[in-house]
Parts: sequence; structure tokens; C-alpha cells
Amino acid sequence: MAIYTTASATFPNSQDGNRTVTDTWDGTSATIVPAWSVFPGAPGKVGYAGLQFEVPLTTDSEGRALDPNGISEFTLTLSQAAVPTAAGTLVVFMVPEAAPLPYSNDLIPGDRNEIRLATVGYAAGDTHSITIDANLPEPNPNGDLGSPGMNPYIRSSSWNGIISLTLLWVSSVAVAWTADDGAGTGDEPSISTTETQFHTGFISGPAFGRRARSRHCPRTGLPVASDELVRDGYSEGLMVSQSAWDPEDPEDRYVPSPLEGVVDDEAQ
Repeated sequence: MAIYTTASATFPNSQDGNRTVTDTWDGTSATIVPAWSVFPGAPGKVGYAGLQFEVPLTTDSEGRALDPNGISEFTLTLSQAAVPTAAGTLVVFMVPEAAPLPYSNDLIPGDRNEIRLATVGYAAGDTHSITIDANLPEPNPNGDLGSPGMNPYIRSSSWNGIISLTLLWVSSVAVAWTADDGAGTGDEPSISTTETQFHTGFISGPAFGRRARSRHCPRTGLPVASDELVRDGYSEGLMVSQSAWDPEDPEDRYVPSPLEGVVDDEAQ
């Protein structure tokens, strides 16, 4: 179990804040207050906040992550800055990038093609924490992906150790969570994760019974036998599974028109 908070000395790799009613980023307040209004048709996109956490990584000389642990479950904890706590629905999204940049006015929560991980409803007085595991309850009408939705990005060789979560607060009541800027007592937003090593001693799998080793594809994070890895066409020096292979970019070739250089009245 590992715990990561927004109280990091490596800011802006770790940060917290919210989207304002003018569709700008506010990451310097003592509280996280997603833009909210009781009036329908309020300007901007209301209810969005952004949290970015940094996970320590070991990298190679090229800066690529070396076999990072897989996150099978994590719990997001948000401390209320006011009581009583509000009722509403909290939706957790992830920025689907292996190397996400910090939130800013140009990279605003809600406009980063986020993928939905989980949806939880809260009654007044409930603690606003949310656990996202690999096995979501059925039925799943929202199409939530759970923690497996993170795997293609945190198992990528391009992952920079950053997890960016976008939150959407849906309620008729405003909410205020304690931000790192105003915490000072350990009340900043945090995630506690359950992590598992990829190589745990295979007794079966794609390489079992063969003269090969079980590896993981750096693009998909899925098991693959070492003798089935192929050199990727797009990323130089990257060995991937055959299903994840990308072709190299085609060479641009100029093909002249058959009428090029022909006077208009000579064209048939």
C-alpha cells in the first residue's frame, strides 16, 4: 500500500485546483471549490476539479519507466473544508496520457478527453472518499472503467509517473475540499494505492513451457513471450507485442497532377 498526496516538493508535478466559472484554472486557493451555481445556464462548465499525483519511478538512461507496479486499486480521499458535508455525486476521470502535463488555463479539467473511472453517490454527511478497484459492481450503467482503465497509460514505457485525475461534482449544493495550499495538517488530497509487481513468478502464460521469458508489452502492459516481441515501426528501439505494433510514418511523396504544366486550353 502506497500513499501519494498533492503535498509534493516537486510542484507542479503534484497539484490540486478547480475550474472556474470563466473556464480558467485556479490552483492557488486554500480550498478546491469546483465552479458551481444554483442557476441553470451558468457560464462555463461547472463542477470540475483537477488533481495531479506523482508516483516515484525508476527509469533507464532514456527516461523510460522500468517495470512500474500495476495499480489494482486506489482510494481517493478528499477532506471537507466545511461542515456539514454536501450530498451529491462524485465522478472520477483520468487524463488518458502516459505523460500528462500539469493543469493550466490551456489544459483545463473537463477538456482533456478524460476517461471515466468511477461514479459514487454521497448522502449529506458522508465522507467524500472513493475506492476504485478492478471489479466494479454490476450493473455499470455509466460505463465506468475502474482501475484497469489506467493500465494502458501507467504500463506504457512513456509513463512519467504522473496520474492526473479530473473530478466532476454533480449536486445542487456547492462543495469545498481542502487544498494543499491551505492544508498544513496533512489534509491535502491523497490517493492510497494497492500495487502489484508485474513479475511475480509465472507458473503459466505465453512463455510457459518454451525457451522464452514472460515479459510485458510496454505499449499495452499485457503479458507477452520474449520471442514474440517485434521491433516497433513507429518508435525506434521499442520492442512490442505483435498486436501493439505501429507502422512507421509513410514517406511523403509528391505526385504531380497529369495536367500540371499544361496550358488550360490544351487540357482535354
